[in-house]
Amino acid sequence: MLYPQVNASTIPNNPQGCWDWFGYTGQNYAQKSGAQMLAVSAMINRLTSKP
Repeated sequence: MLYPQVNASTIPNNPQGCWDWFGYTGQNYAQKSGAQMLAVSAMINRLTSKP
C-alpha cells in the first residue's frame, strides 16, 4: 500500500497539507509532468520494481 502525504506549509501557501488541485506547484500541476504526479509515479515504480 502506498499512502503519499503532503506536508502543510506556508510557502507555498498550503496550510492544510492538501494535494495540489489549484496550481501551487506550477502551471503543469494537473499534468503527468507535474511535480506531485512525477513523485507519485516514482513511488509506484519503486514499489513495483524487482529487488
